[in-house]
Amino acid sequence: MFIIPRVFDREKLAQKYRCPSCAKFVRIDQQQCQHCNTKFTESALAEMRKEFHANARESYPYVLMAIVVAIAIVLFVIAWFSLL
Repeated sequence: MFIIPRVFDREKLAQKYRCPSCAKFVRIDQQQCQHCNTKFTESALAEMRKEFHANARESYPYVLMAIVVAIAIVLFVIAWFSLL
């Protein structure tokens, strides 16, 4: 129940990075933060992408756990109704 919203939040923010100055989310195609007007250099953009991909790998266990829980619930419901 608490796992699924975290997974959906990651998918929703999949095309955004965090600004290194203000930590607000910035779209992938922007060269400047719309919140603090920080202009991103190519090295800053590369670092933001690297950090994003490192954080995205951390969400894999949550996705796997959500799938396992969903399968367990489906199997439980099937077993429950087959006993009736």
